[in-house]
Amino acid sequence: WAKQNPRPKRSAIFLAATAEENGLLGAYYYAKHPAIPLGKTAINLNFDTVLPLGIPESVTVSGAERTTAWPMVQQIAGNHKLAIEPDKNAHLGFYYRSDHFALARGGVPAFSVYPGEKIQGKPADFAPKAMAEYIAKIYHTPGDEYRDDWDFRGYPVLMRFAFDIARAAADSKSLPTWLPGDEFRKAREKSDVK
Repeated sequence: WAKQNPRPKRSAIFLAATAEENGLLGAYYYAKHPAIPLGKTAINLNFDTVLPLGIPESVTVSGAERTTAWPMVQQIAGNHKLAIEPDKNAHLGFYYRSDHFALARGGVPAFSVYPGEKIQGKPADFAPKAMAEYIAKIYHTPGDEYRDDWDFRGYPVLMRFAFDIARAAADSKSLPTWLPGDEFRKAREKSDVK
């Protein structure tokens, strides 16, 4: 981040929050004790349960559509040739159960970046089946450990996509916010220090 030329207009924080399964404890701690005030934090990009299944040709960015950063996210996805898929599990409330939620409650436009279901060279049902099997048999069990058949080639794809979103948010003239009427908009306005 610091070696970019020209340098970004705003700093970036890379945060590894802990105790997510115990109530987002690490993320809530950071939201209460931020290194940069939440009102000056442009955006929060979260990664949670990114299975190493190969190179994604699509992404899910559930919650981004609720922010003024949405057009930027769409454009950057297009630049990376990534289709944006709707969150098929939104009805299960995952948005409210991942680390980005702690910052969203503090007013920061926040969302997770996930690979979508379209994986290069794989059948259409490959990613959904792999995720269903992971959730049913491995997630939160002692079996959740490294496997030799994992394919990490998609991680750089997601990281470049997220990096470009972060850079665009860092260089924007005004900080992204929540759209009018969104449940987190008042928190953003309250923390806004312009």
